[in-house]
Amino acid sequence: MGSDPFRSRRAVLIANSRYTESTIIDLPAASASLTAMTDLLCGELCGWSQDELRTIADAPDPAALARLVQPEVGDVEDLLLVYYAGHGFRTMDSTLALALRDTDPHPELLPSTGMLYDRLAQIISGSPAKTKIVILDCCFAELANRGNHQIGSASRSGNPYVGLYFIGASEAEERASAPTDGSPTYFVQALIDVIGHGIDVDLDALSIEQVYRAVNERLRSTGLAEPVDSAIRGARDRPFARNARSDGNAVLTGPVEEIHSGKSAVSLLRRRGLLTAGVVGMAAVGTGWLGLRTLVPAGGSHSEAPPIQPITQATFIGAPLTQHTDMVKSVCFSPDNRMLASGGYDRTVRLWNVAVPANAIPMGAPLLGHTNHVSMVSISPDGRTLASAGEDTTIRLWDLTPPHPGSPGSVLVGHSAAVNAVAFRDDGVIAVSCSDDTTMRVWSIAGPALADGSGGPFGSDGVTRVQSVAFAARTTMLASAGGNGTAALWSLSHPTAPSLSRPVLSAGSAIVDSVALSPDGRLLAAGGYDENVRLWNLSDRRAAPTPYVIQGHSDAVTSVVFSPDGGTLASAGYDRTIRLWSLADPADPQPIGGPLMGHELVVFQVAFSPNGKLLASASGDNTIRLWALS
Repeated sequence: MGSDPFRSRRAVLIANSRYTESTIIDLPAASASLTAMTDLLCGELCGWSQDELRTIADAPDPAALARLVQPEVGDVEDLLLVYYAGHGFRTMDSTLALALRDTDPHPELLPSTGMLYDRLAQIISGSPAKTKIVILDCCFAELANRGNHQIGSASRSGNPYVGLYFIGASEAEERASAPTDGSPTYFVQALIDVIGHGIDVDLDALSIEQVYRAVNERLRSTGLAEPVDSAIRGARDRPFARNARSDGNAVLTGPVEEIHSGKSAVSLLRRRGLLTAGVVGMAAVGTGWLGLRTLVPAGGSHSEAPPIQPITQATFIGAPLTQHTDMVKSVCFSPDNRMLASGGYDRTVRLWNVAVPANAIPMGAPLLGHTNHVSMVSISPDGRTLASAGEDTTIRLWDLTPPHPGSPGSVLVGHSAAVNAVAFRDDGVIAVSCSDDTTMRVWSIAGPALADGSGGPFGSDGVTRVQSVAFAARTTMLASAGGNGTAALWSLSHPTAPSLSRPVLSAGSAIVDSVALSPDGRLLAAGGYDENVRLWNLSDRRAAPTPYVIQGHSDAVTSVVFSPDGGTLASAGYDRTIRLWSLADPADPQPIGGPLMGHELVVFQVAFSPNGKLLASASGDNTIRLWALS
């Protein structure tokens, strides 16, 4: 390649969009991103040639990927760029695994069937390239920093850009988002947009760090997953693209005659009709920070977050469900919207077929096993496991898979007093429970019959019982509510060592009975015995948020829950009513219509169906009601 430091370079672009394991949903955005990255790099603003790119699509397994990557990185002298698009998984020891075609997300199989980033980092470290750029477009990308220390660099040899620059599309606790219409990921689209528009600085060339900062700003402003970066030595200053806003003639990657023509970033944007709208145009809908997107949980499945559709009316449908013989404490829907589970003071758990909501019917006999009241029911994100928390100090798991949904599984023992709630993390492999014994516990869930404790109790002050726990749908962030009038936020990125992620928040009530996190983790709601609902905006991590107090109930609030699109908050309580609040402006929630009435006693809990079309309510009058949302 000669002595020209810009003449020895290679980009290895990896994407996995197809998967053989049924629990991992295909990701067409990964394939689209591979094409888009090729177009971008070979465009006139980045100036790579097709000969300098290697693309790897849908590699079957780690061994195959290693055999494909290693020869491509071993002879690169100056610049090596490695890009991956696909599902990202977190292993049980919080190592990042990149999903390949035949990856199995089972906790015991994932490390051998997925490409552990630590292994990929070892291969990359074998390259003598003086500048290495690694871009991971997947969930939990920041976990790669554990392996990045392995990536060494050759001696400087006069090259000022020696080192590693890493960009991850998501934080260690975050899941990235992607559209389902065959477009590139939001991260790649932001990269295209930034380079296509240029940056308003008096420079002909943009460094990789300048490009990253502009991408970060765009995505952060839309409420999508915020990318992260890290750098070793001078790699952050490596020129990456010509500045589209400059008329200069900067040489970025080689002599001018080597910069081949191709689809520029600007023409690519025009072809997709996104030149003026960019990422904001795609994602900023309704509230300003939620939008149409596909979520990719660690467990491998992904679900479409509904576009925000303002709810204007809720109507009681069918007849009350009356099979329980005592107060109904909890309800929840299955991920496919077709099943409802309930639990109550009659010590039973019941399953209901709600495929036709106006004609909901029981599914089989009640599930027996608890020796005291059932406080909470929760269904795992994959729909296979039902967890029920009881005042008998236990949590019971039930197998919901055909042909006999409701078969008993494990009994989880560890709490010494009533278990008030249980919640699944979005990947389905972790559940958290809370209890009157003042503690919370983390459980590893490999299936209805395979579960155990992941660590000792946490959150105990020895005084305050913990009333409620809730995860944000796309993060490892956990909220908890206590009997001392506070709400707390925890990070479960390391399940065996949960940690407070923010100072404890005062909810102004003697008891906080319920907490909820919005799907994107930016809003926290709490309902308490002082008749009020409190809403915190958590988007500014540096500020101590002041809650917005929502008034309307005339007695203690027992339940708060966000709609799947994050645009509506529902609350219920001892005043026998359910109330809906519009979050079109989270700083000023507004009531949607009047209170929903019909229950004769306290409404203990409300739950939205995953598609946002139904609301279920559980009451002390021994009934469940279904409400159609329009």
